[in-house]
Amino acid sequence: MQAPPANKHTQGVTMKSHNALIAVAALLLCLSVQPLIAAPNHSLQWGVDTNEQFTYALQRKLGDSSWINQFNSSLSFITAMDEGQKVIVTVTDLEPIPDRINSSSQVPNSFSALVRENDSEQLGSNSTLFAVPIGDWGFLTQMSGFTAVGWTVINTDTEWGAMLSLTIEDGESIAYYQEIRYEKQNGTLNYLRLRLNSLGNDLLDIVFVQWHPGMPTVLSPELQLSTTLTVLLGVAVASVASVIVYKKYTGRKSIAQRLGSQ
Repeated sequence: MQAPPANKHTQGVTMKSHNALIAVAALLLCLSVQPLIAAPNHSLQWGVDTNEQFTYALQRKLGDSSWINQFNSSLSFITAMDEGQKVIVTVTDLEPIPDRINSSSQVPNSFSALVRENDSEQLGSNSTLFAVPIGDWGFLTQMSGFTAVGWTVINTDTEWGAMLSLTIEDGESIAYYQEIRYEKQNGTLNYLRLRLNSLGNDLLDIVFVQWHPGMPTVLSPELQLSTTLTVLLGVAVASVASVIVYKKYTGRKSIAQRLGSQ
């Protein structure tokens, strides 16, 4: 039995309903392909602005060029500086900070140019070393890799960074030490030290700091183990000699003293 044909009124209602369903379906489809707005998982922000300038000093540069060149890819400007020289660092660009950061590769970079102060020689134009985002140091620690074995996190009221201490076996035992600290106020590099030591003697020692008026540009050299041993040996020899001389002197009693002691 066939259904009765629909009248014109029924056909109109059906068509309107059909069109409404198509419209709703299209709307739902559009909504389904819209990206979800993710809530931020950090509170990072930049503490510096582009064109801001900061002064740095190479307070110590101990070691021959063969050791320094091992770190030329990340510290190439060091090879072009002498101990006591200063550089002017200018922030040239800051990457936007995304709302969500899920890996270390997504942490935004700062870019800086370096000019040697005494002769305006450019020593670098795209360094990412000199500024990090501020405001969420716990999150930055997780993303930095400072939680890996060997690192010790530095997190004070004023500074954030880390120290790395390990032993390298390369035909001889070499103690490797690295320390890097950033100012929490603006996220700029504050202190960098790189040191290689074998048997108590430095093969390489670099101290690079953010410089402020009144600070020294050169640090006094630290006493090496070989120098310490030489000094101690000299002191020991002098002490033994003094004891010998003292005994010889006190052993020479006068005749009256010798007679009185009998």
